[in-house]
Amino acid sequence: MLKLSEGGCGADTHSTLYKPIRLLHTNPLKERFLDAAEAGRLRDYVELHHRDAVCLLIGFLMYTGARRHEVFAAEWQHINLERNSWYVPITKNGKPRYVMLNRRAVQIIEYARLLQTQKYIHKPQWLFINPRTHKPYRCVFSKWSRIRAELGLHDVRVRETFDQLYFISAPHLVKYKTYGLLPPDTTRLLT
Repeated sequence: MLKLSEGGCGADTHSTLYKPIRLLHTNPLKERFLDAAEAGRLRDYVELHHRDAVCLLIGFLMYTGARRHEVFAAEWQHINLERNSWYVPITKNGKPRYVMLNRRAVQIIEYARLLQTQKYIHKPQWLFINPRTHKPYRCVFSKWSRIRAELGLHDVRVRETFDQLYFISAPHLVKYKTYGLLPPDTTRLLT
């Protein structure tokens, strides 16, 4: 079964090692960017349903480009409306960061503040809280799925939505965004 390799080093190798290796088939991702009309429909939907905390959360995701867990854990103490910034203490890579808030993100924050003052006597700790548990949301997938189905937005993620809105509103910054070279205050241009 084992034969002497012909390379001359004297090592024994099995004949199956010479067969070509077949790579596993991978399915391509089915995520896509929104076009301008779809992005407008989603923006209008969030604006129309500004009394719904989940819609506000989705709008905040859309206008900041933050990750879900970052927005779920967003606290009022980390929002600075004077500087239009949001401090994110826990990120995916473990390093804290600042997110510059554009005009629409600030408007979402104002809607969230108004909604919470109408619903709660005390000031909640988090920006977006589940009305049943009075804790931050842990999952909004079912609501997001309903919104996507209603608007005909299949195979779209919110993060890609932010990127698409970003590129539509500031096409001259695309190459910088692609390579991660944007200065932190660039999002102010998007207002």
